[in-house]
Amino acid sequence: MIRVPSLFALALLMSCSSGAPAPTEVQFFAQRFPPPTIHVTDWSEGRLALIAALEFVKRDEGDVILVVHPSIDRRVRMQLARVRPVIAPARVPAARGIQFPAGYLILEELTVTADSAYFRGWAGGPIPEGTGLSCGKGYEFPLHRTNSGDYLITNFTFRVC
Repeated sequence: MIRVPSLFALALLMSCSSGAPAPTEVQFFAQRFPPPTIHVTDWSEGRLALIAALEFVKRDEGDVILVVHPSIDRRVRMQLARVRPVIAPARVPAARGIQFPAGYLILEELTVTADSAYFRGWAGGPIPEGTGLSCGKGYEFPLHRTNSGDYLITNFTFRVC
């Protein structure tokens, strides 16, 4: 039988041989997500859409800290931080027995147009009870701007690993 090391084990070996600090499994999980797709021209609308999206996520996850790829422009990070705290994947704390801890959400996409928005993110924590899965839950949904200016979620998708 041939044993193939996991991607985490390979990253650990590479960091040890390079002298760099070894990533935790949680940090490795968070860092394997590519930079998010963020298309927002009007950040006053972008913040409203993000607030609505995170309020929906909050029903299951509580308040979350946004995990945003370090390559994202500083000005975009500042706009996101006006809504929720923002950290880079390397700052996500290790969690025993869980690939990605509760209380954190990897922002994968936020696109806001004149009257609609699209949100995609990955929340940490074990899911669902008894399945043995430990890498969180993905949220994906469109938002539509109502005549009153609020954003409404009409349908949504959950993803699990």
